[in-house]
Amino acid sequence: MRDTTDTANPPQRPDFLSALVADLSPVRPVPSTLRAVSTWAVVAVPLAASLTALGGPLRDGVLSDLSTPRLALEFVLGISALIALGIGGFEAALPGGARRAAALVPGLLLGAAWLGVALGGFGLDGPAVSMLGKREHCFLHGVAIAAVPALHGVRLVRARTVGPDPIAGLWVGLAAGALPALAMQLACMYDPGHALRFHFTPILVMGLAGAAWTSVGADRS
Repeated sequence: MRDTTDTANPPQRPDFLSALVADLSPVRPVPSTLRAVSTWAVVAVPLAASLTALGGPLRDGVLSDLSTPRLALEFVLGISALIALGIGGFEAALPGGARRAAALVPGLLLGAAWLGVALGGFGLDGPAVSMLGKREHCFLHGVAIAAVPALHGVRLVRARTVGPDPIAGLWVGLAAGALPALAMQLACMYDPGHALRFHFTPILVMGLAGAAWTSVGADRS
């Protein structure tokens, strides 16, 4: 019997793999944590410095104040806490991150140490407590300084998550609030009680705002 199969035109069968590949769209890889922190800092730090300067000059004698062990250690711990909070927030935002807890702990510990030195001093010599350089409405000024850095950080966090992540938003918001807290310790009056009420409270406010902003709105654009 003669084979009548047309070898020149074999029957066409759907290629499901090719069809699936054709429907795929390229996905931009998530930037590294270092790049995310750098992208945030490039906007946040100059903006915070500029807005602080618009409110007036730094406190008279601030360079002498920074030479004291207490304020010097406070400033070093504050910068370290700010960096650790930013890194922790962006690292924790990565989905399925096994190092999530480890990423969050340094910011928590350094922030507590910073607050302890700023409020207690632990016997270290520091600047004289005075009204020198007091800025009116420094709390509101601090919130205004931190608002855009917090929003910018939340936007970057959303680009790294697959859903709402209030913890990552909280940490990034705390980092944004640390910017004016550091600035006001140099620009406004030096007094631990005043700092607790007006310089450090924007940290908590912006942390809560960051958590809320990260949780609401599913927009990832």
